[in-house]
Amino acid sequence: MTTKSLISIASALLVTTFLSVSVYTGYIPLTLDYQPNFERVENGVVFLVHKAVDKDGKIASMMGTGFFVGDNRIVTNFHVTGGGSKLLMHTNQGMSAYEVEVLAGDEISDIAVLRIIDYARFIKYEGEPTILEFAGDDSVYLGEKVWTVGHPGGLGYSVSEGIISKVKRRINPTPQYFVQTDAKIYPGNSGGPLLDKNGDVIGVNTQILINAGGSVGFALSGDFVKKIIADLENFKKVAWSQVGLAMKWNEEKYGVEIEDSMKAKDLHKGDIIRSVKIPGRNEIKVTELDDLLTYLVFAQIGETVNLKIERNGVMMDIDAITFERIVE
Repeated sequence: MTTKSLISIASALLVTTFLSVSVYTGYIPLTLDYQPNFERVENGVVFLVHKAVDKDGKIASMMGTGFFVGDNRIVTNFHVTGGGSKLLMHTNQGMSAYEVEVLAGDEISDIAVLRIIDYARFIKYEGEPTILEFAGDDSVYLGEKVWTVGHPGGLGYSVSEGIISKVKRRINPTPQYFVQTDAKIYPGNSGGPLLDKNGDVIGVNTQILINAGGSVGFALSGDFVKKIIADLENFKKVAWSQVGLAMKWNEEKYGVEIEDSMKAKDLHKGDIIRSVKIPGRNEIKVTELDDLLTYLVFAQIGETVNLKIERNGVMMDIDAITFERIVE
């Protein structure tokens, strides 16, 4: 019987049975020439531990990975924080632990932004960290060689490599989309970076799909994570945008059909959405029901977006104003 489960990849330190992992014990040869970039990236990736008391009164420790995205700014998965306000952080080379606090986090997007409480002490003993840059979703392509770093199973700093198996994968009915990879990702890698050959961040490792034949990894896309980070730093919450449409798939016209335009008064029931354009971003074709939902994540509240629609066989350009969508 084949079984499978989709799980977040923060790891419990109390677990004693681990998958086979390759533990980092020095600079190792990889298929591509990652060596210079690996040495640079290593200084920007950290190990995070969250301790909490469970319902039985026992202390449970959860761990994950994070990386620097700015001056005293670390990003990780929200689930790594356990919903708490403070964690402990270690670097790969350093022996000391540093207390970090959660500046802001969002459970829906599964992203949290952290800061080191005593940053001066960190700089004194660890030096300046490497701030990792995001590659940009437009540069990611199917079959691209990628690599990942993290702390699987609490066993130590590890590196694995693979390829991009799917550029945009939706795995649940929420606004985020994922980069799918066959690079080995294990419990404890949550919040760590998925990187291109240049050492730039393609995504944040978040979930794995496990079945009898092995596992598939999923990373939140880099552009999506950048938008969430900006919202959390500016507003302490994520502002989700919508244009107020109920939609369905029209097989005969092979397109997304509007069932109810609600607040978008210039759009009509029966219109087929062919593409959408947000200021400052590339226009995308709408070929699936989820396309508009995931794309509008990048729109600001109150921003004007342009939709190309087909109405009674005639192509038209219609503008719509975004407003905030409550995501639960």
